[in-house]
Amino acid sequence: MKTVFDRLITFQLDYPKRVLTIIAVITVAAMGAASRVQFDFTIENLFPENDPEVDAYFEFREEFEREDDLISLAYDAGDPFSRENLLSTRMLTEAFSKIEGISEVTSLTNVELFEPGENLVMAAVYRTVPGTQDSLDLLKGRVMSSQLLTDNLVSSDGKTAAFILELDDDVNNHEGREGIIKAMGEIAASTAWKWYEAGIPVLRTRYVELVSKERTIFIPLGCLVVVLILFFVFKKLVLLNIATYILFLRK
Repeated sequence: MKTVFDRLITFQLDYPKRVLTIIAVITVAAMGAASRVQFDFTIENLFPENDPEVDAYFEFREEFEREDDLISLAYDAGDPFSRENLLSTRMLTEAFSKIEGISEVTSLTNVELFEPGENLVMAAVYRTVPGTQDSLDLLKGRVMSSQLLTDNLVSSDGKTAAFILELDDDVNNHEGREGIIKAMGEIAASTAWKWYEAGIPVLRTRYVELVSKERTIFIPLGCLVVVLILFFVFKKLVLLNIATYILFLRK
């Protein structure tokens, strides 16, 4: 074993240019292969195969649909029940519905509640946006009296409301979610409202974006630190070798 290492070291010292060329070729080939690596952040890829619990989960999802495809986009617009804000909410609902990958959007202007009476019939609260304050107050009272909507679609103090966006079942990858959230942000930016986003799709997308951003910063920085350390280490060794050589020459 020692002989092999001695030959390797001797070859490196005798043919430094060849060694550097070989290293450069290997590095370029490795970089080319690394550039073709695909990152898949689909959460299902973390599940073990042929696991009874995983099979039960997929059966549940086929019957009751996904549980991680909802985005809550809350907004602070002063009074979300004002006529002006309701008209804006209706336009935004249509705009969010046109985003590719969004299957359904629920907001104040299209949410349905059971109609008063004996027959259990659900209908939109805001079939049209009323023009009088009395009608606006009446419909606001219906929404605020619903336990299903308070602290879900609208805050209990009536100052903050939300859009609930449901993603298509086939949107289960980072690229799809990222495109949807980007389109959402562009639409939301067209208003002067203050926005808050929540939901598992948002959490996954922002997490991946943060990891990717840090990777582009810290990997080059780490390489630079390694290069500087090697430079100073080998520079000192060279100086030490020169000093030793001069010392022996004097003797």
